[in-house]
Amino acid sequence: MQNAEKLYARARRREAVFDRLAEREPVLQAELADLDARLERLEAADLPELEALERDLATQKTERSPYGARFVSPSGHEVLVGRNNKENAVLTHKLGRSMDWWFHAQGYPGSHVLVRAQGRELALPDILMAASLAAYHSRARGSGNVAVDYTRIKHVWRPRGAPAGQVHYTQQKTVFVDPALPEGQGG
Repeated sequence: MQNAEKLYARARRREAVFDRLAEREPVLQAELADLDARLERLEAADLPELEALERDLATQKTERSPYGARFVSPSGHEVLVGRNNKENAVLTHKLGRSMDWWFHAQGYPGSHVLVRAQGRELALPDILMAASLAAYHSRARGSGNVAVDYTRIKHVWRPRGAPAGQVHYTQQKTVFVDPALPEGQGG
């Protein structure tokens, strides 16, 4: 009976993965068609066109951080957002200092958001911006008025034997925000 339940649970998880992949297929097909068209243009381009394209790409290239997406708070603090469980663990347990601020959507799986404030208190606009990022980068993205907990990093710990990115925390405060990216910043 237990084996049957395990197999059924595994099948449900695989069906959910298949459904998510099926939803992404049209987008990926469109990207593939776009890349094929670009490749054809590259193969037919002459040297001046290739040099111009290289200059365009150099100006468009964005720096991708190995430690999460980077933003700047209204007060100028660095804000880092984990993009997966491993990045969440690195941000929270390796990069974060004890007096940095940590944000997470309450009750939803999602990104850890780290505000590097050098031990200073955060102004309300900084708190709201980081909380909106935490809500946006969580499963609560489609909801409105999401509860986001925040506390100092020193109050966040990984339980023994827990997978990467899973934490417990205390001494948190909670704000309610709508999920959003900061205006003019794409990560």
